[in-house]
Amino acid sequence: MSYYSPNQIKEARNSDILEYMISKGETFQRQGNYYRHAEHSSWVYDSRRKVMFFNKEIDQPAVNNCIILAMKLYDFSFEEAIGDILGSEVKVLSEADYQVKENEPLNYQRDIKEQSNFSEVFSYLTKEREIDPTIVTLFNQANLIGEDRYQNIIFKFFDRTQIMNPTVVGVELRGTRFLPEEKRLIKDRPYFLFQHPGNQKDAMFFASLNSKMPTGELKVFEAPIEVMSYLSLYKENYFGAKKVLVNTDFCAMSGLKHQVVESYFRKVLESNRKMAEGKKTIVPRISLCVNNDEAGRDFVDRFKKYLAQKGYSETFINYNVRQELPVSQLGKSESFDYNDLLKETNHLKTVDQSMMVQEDNVMKQSILAKEDNVVEQSIVTEEDNAVEQSLIVKEDNVMEQA
Repeated sequence: MSYYSPNQIKEARNSDILEYMISKGETFQRQGNYYRHAEHSSWVYDSRRKVMFFNKEIDQPAVNNCIILAMKLYDFSFEEAIGDILGSEVKVLSEADYQVKENEPLNYQRDIKEQSNFSEVFSYLTKEREIDPTIVTLFNQANLIGEDRYQNIIFKFFDRTQIMNPTVVGVELRGTRFLPEEKRLIKDRPYFLFQHPGNQKDAMFFASLNSKMPTGELKVFEAPIEVMSYLSLYKENYFGAKKVLVNTDFCAMSGLKHQVVESYFRKVLESNRKMAEGKKTIVPRISLCVNNDEAGRDFVDRFKKYLAQKGYSETFINYNVRQELPVSQLGKSESFDYNDLLKETNHLKTVDQSMMVQEDNVMKQSILAKEDNVVEQSIVTEEDNAVEQSLIVKEDNVMEQA
């Protein structure tokens, strides 16, 4: 059990409710001095009185205590609520620390409270998502992912037009703690998801193998976790002895967004053109690694039609755009993404190893059984010989006496 000092309890109780809810993935629309929840219109925050008003879904219709709100809304105990509110930084934030005006671009240092500790995110990605620890460490060291004060994963979207010291122009936060169904804003989403309203409209999460070389391929996924899952599956192809020769960008749309992919392609093409310095420009191939479900397959067709409408030639589309959907080795036909494939592959490896151990045990038992049979047969043979010799001696004695 965690214990907190009176000052810490007071600080958690007086923490700004709106800032706390935004950090948990809730989104609001400003209406003068009021902030109305984007999905629950009857949830309204009064910035003058510092009170959050709820509808009948919450048994306490008005809350001005951040600890009480965390306990009621997110089902925390008293101690858990304090720990969640304070995080690793014992600090009360003002509205100026988090408030995002309409159409105001993301300011990473102001809007996102990243902490140096990375343990919760590392544990979630490696244990829950089964992503290779080497890949997680690599992404963290490359400053592509981080952890905020509420143990959410920070996926950073950098400006693809900047080669040196690119600016963060977008973020996606994903929770690491499971939400019970009654606490979810979206019923089939067990972890909270938040895309900053100030994100650059055409920004995407991406990881480049080598930003100083022309890019030959874009592998496009729906979510950053699927990028990390893919690299876990095919790590040897990109970081091992069997390295592929094509420099690749691994991208995530945060959904299914054909405009964002096309915009990103143009940025990469322009970057390749600058690197070519008057020589032939490399035109990257686009591999759509979307989920293997109806929406994903439909996206592939819609994306090709979108490119045709934008003036891309049929030859370009047929040659440069392909799909690379994850396929279940067990024949699963429902929605299937690369994290599902990673978990399935890890499971099959475990089963194979278990079967190998069982086969080894069977072989050892078989060998031991054969050795036992040989020894047993040897003993029986010796006993038979002894009996036979005894009978011969007796017969000889009888013959002599006769």
